[in-house]
Amino acid sequence: MITVNNKFFNQQWGLKLINIEDAWSLLNNSQPLNGSLTEKAFGNPNINVVIVDNGVETNNNISVHKSFRGQTTSGNPKFLKNIALENNTYFDFKDYLIGSHGMGVSGIAMAKAHVNNLSSYNGEGVVGVAPNCSFYSITTEKDIQFKLLSMFGLAGLEFTSPSQDVLNDAYNINTDRILISPLMKQRGTPNAGSNLNFFLNGLYADVFNLSLKILSSPNLITENYSKIIFNEISFFGRKGRGCVSVIGAGNDGQDIEPRPNEFLNELASSNKPMIVGAVSVDNTYNWLTNNPPANAKKSNYSNYGARIDICAPGGGEIDAPGFPPALGLQEKNLIFSTTVKGAGDLYSNSPLKLTLKTKVSARELNPIDPDYYDFVVLEFDNSNGLFEGQRIILGEFSTLNNYEMYYVNGVFPSNQIAIKGMKKSTYSNLVDSSGTGTKSIVEFSPMFTKIVAITSNRIIKVENTKGAFASTTDKIYIGTLGDSSSGSTRNIRSINPTTNEITLVSSITANVGDFVIFPKKNSEIFSGNTNGSKKIVVQNTEGFFPGGLVYVEQSDAYSTITSVDVNTRTINLQDPLLYSSTITSGTKYVKNIATGDITTEFNGTSAATPFVSGVAALVLSANNNLSAAEVKHILQKTASSSKTVSGTTIPSYSLNSDGYMHNTHYGTGLVDAGAAVQLALNWHTSTTLQKPKMEIADKLNANIIVNVPASDPVISPDIWIKAFGDTTTTLPTGSIPINTIKTLEDQIIYVRVRNTGNRQSFKECDLRVLIAFTDEDKPAFPFPSKWFDQSDVKLLAVKEIPIIAPRSEAIIQVEWKNIAAFWDNFNPLPTTNGILTPGGLRKRAYILAHIAPFDGLEIEVMGDNIRNNKQLSYKEIIVTHNGINNRTSYIPGNQLNITVGTDIIEKFFDLTIENILASGLATLKIKATRKNRLDHTTEEVIYKRTGTVWALESGSPDWIAFQTPTEADSVHTNYKNMTFPHKLTINEEEEEIKLEIINT
Repeated sequence: MITVNNKFFNQQWGLKLINIEDAWSLLNNSQPLNGSLTEKAFGNPNINVVIVDNGVETNNNISVHKSFRGQTTSGNPKFLKNIALENNTYFDFKDYLIGSHGMGVSGIAMAKAHVNNLSSYNGEGVVGVAPNCSFYSITTEKDIQFKLLSMFGLAGLEFTSPSQDVLNDAYNINTDRILISPLMKQRGTPNAGSNLNFFLNGLYADVFNLSLKILSSPNLITENYSKIIFNEISFFGRKGRGCVSVIGAGNDGQDIEPRPNEFLNELASSNKPMIVGAVSVDNTYNWLTNNPPANAKKSNYSNYGARIDICAPGGGEIDAPGFPPALGLQEKNLIFSTTVKGAGDLYSNSPLKLTLKTKVSARELNPIDPDYYDFVVLEFDNSNGLFEGQRIILGEFSTLNNYEMYYVNGVFPSNQIAIKGMKKSTYSNLVDSSGTGTKSIVEFSPMFTKIVAITSNRIIKVENTKGAFASTTDKIYIGTLGDSSSGSTRNIRSINPTTNEITLVSSITANVGDFVIFPKKNSEIFSGNTNGSKKIVVQNTEGFFPGGLVYVEQSDAYSTITSVDVNTRTINLQDPLLYSSTITSGTKYVKNIATGDITTEFNGTSAATPFVSGVAALVLSANNNLSAAEVKHILQKTASSSKTVSGTTIPSYSLNSDGYMHNTHYGTGLVDAGAAVQLALNWHTSTTLQKPKMEIADKLNANIIVNVPASDPVISPDIWIKAFGDTTTTLPTGSIPINTIKTLEDQIIYVRVRNTGNRQSFKECDLRVLIAFTDEDKPAFPFPSKWFDQSDVKLLAVKEIPIIAPRSEAIIQVEWKNIAAFWDNFNPLPTTNGILTPGGLRKRAYILAHIAPFDGLEIEVMGDNIRNNKQLSYKEIIVTHNGINNRTSYIPGNQLNITVGTDIIEKFFDLTIENILASGLATLKIKATRKNRLDHTTEEVIYKRTGTVWALESGSPDWIAFQTPTEADSVHTNYKNMTFPHKLTINEEEEEIKLEIINT
């Protein structure tokens, strides 16, 4: 079995619970690791995940955290880019962070593996589910539309952007219509105005993780954006196989769908993403031996309901008003993950480790507690770099819960420190002055940076100035660290965060590479310390930073800083301040309370979601020929119901309409990485697996689908068209294709979708119907270039495909109205220099049908020619279209207003009939009707063919004169194009002249 040597791996109970080591071993064919370029034990390096959240901490767009730095085994960057919103239209790649949430999410899914003696795997601290896959970050504070449009670009779809009206009409969106337009690079930056796709170097997204919630709103904008974006990335992402989207259910502790089609998280309104609930485990769970077992149960905060697809480790209780109480031993274990440097409990690799010299003293609580001391004092050989507020860690992380964390409450002369609340059992085992006891290596979590240059004896340049602040009282430490360290303390006079230069009050002798340790920052609060406030105004903001964890005196909880406004001295917080007791008067402070880069307290469905996203990346690493719907199915099918707790208050699993045993608390169960990877590996090789196979036939032979050679036209028997009101039940055959229409009549397009597999189809499949125009008679219509809305291809509709039973079919209907105007707009007659080209013909027209997403092996769903893709097909249509032109241009709508006076004028026009059966010319008539303006009387004349001669049936009107019509072959066999030239002689006496084509 493959395992890793990351420092905190044996504390990551969530990875053990989902059988991650089984998945890694399967991906490497149970072979030992060697770190080669092609090795994919920890994920295929060509699989890219997108974390849609509030950012990853970067410096010049390079990850600060070593877990995301460097490259994957293929040489691709581990962290690809941070896409940040500048305004509603523009983006930039820049260092932009709004809190620490995105760091925690990213660590669970993506943190690099560390394997001893293999330089390819050089991660630290925690390890993610898919440590060898690359990832992007999308960062914006609130604008969900930007996040969704960024997803559109990262999936490589900016070339597919249709017009606003076409897109909304195709989805039948009539209110709160949306616009999908490519985002542009920020003005004033390199390559300004370029689309996102320009910068991706072909490294497009495969999996999207959205550990976020969009609240329900009275309008449908977000719901419509969600539906369309998730659909489009499912249709076109990954060369038509679709991107996988994974979304957190939310932490309200309520039914995610309190009313039908109304969701607490509006992102769940689309059926494409996986919706993830959270589970927690018993405190007694031993994840190294699985004895005692986990007893995974829905976390108290996790939303639930029929829309939950799957569950994953989310950790314990969210301690906030309004949440259900913890149940028994549940709701306590939390998740280790990465966080913003300076905002965590621990360091992946702390630079400050000291050997305990001796314990000194212990003070009892009053009254005495049998298990804990009030304070203890410990002594070291030196205390260089130690400051009040730092974390101190006793023990080690290779075994289960064999460590304890405390805070340094004071640093005293003689290299002594005070610690509050230590366990008596722990203190008793520590070494004393006689040498009895354990002489532990103690780890601290300092807020630190390093000197990179020395400008003068008072100015030092450091890696970054995060946590630094000018002070006449609080001093920093500069020097080496460890038992034999040496250095000095100084006050900071000023800080230049742009150049990362620190000016000291007094001179110092230092070296490049020396550590600089900052003390904890406290600042007086001037305003904002009221219930519900998410911002506070302080005396000085230096030393506070986005992502930092702070405590506001007398409040009930810690909060993460989302942003700092230096000019207004405002600190904006992620969570509102809450107070359970009366706020006393007097000075209050906000304090930095964390200094590491690893958090031990991440939780929520935000934590559960990246477990599933990471497993999705591993599933695609095992088999990149899977569709997004198949990945979703594999994760649901292999989820473990046996690991979830049942009981009288917990719903049981029952068969749902999608064909899964489902539970409203857990979905189909707890995600199982090992089982999912195994099924993915078997998906296209096993002959016994149950799976659907979606198809549209290009041709049938004895009711069996057969291929059409490139030399032959495709005449799909699964596509046909009839006029509204045509109730005949005739289906197309080789000799009766049912493909003729008249543009004056509204039509219904029929598409037969076949499921030739041995399992019912997935609900995530859709049908797209388009009309394409080309001069080719045997077109290839390559995918995707001819399958999105453009000048010669028009999107008509997107329809959900109902679940189809195995070896069965469904017929989908699409209404097509106002065809005459559509025809003149999108398939006009050719012109030369703005004038109709004599004898010019319109392009051929085809109905295109696309089942999305593609499933099957590459050979079954190739993009070069629809003949090589079982889910793309077309049928040419023969369109009878009547029109009129003034011999210069076509008249839109076949209606012309002519200004007339008392003088008689003459006007010449051509009446045209395109694609009429040659056999029907014998019965063709032109009826002309004149209406008098004064008395409204009408006069009719009939122009028809008798034998081979065209003539008026009777009369010789002076207001219209027909000239000899011309007859030309259509591009379609047995069809003709007719032109009827005529002259109108009119003045103000004529109110209306109407010409009608009658084909009896």
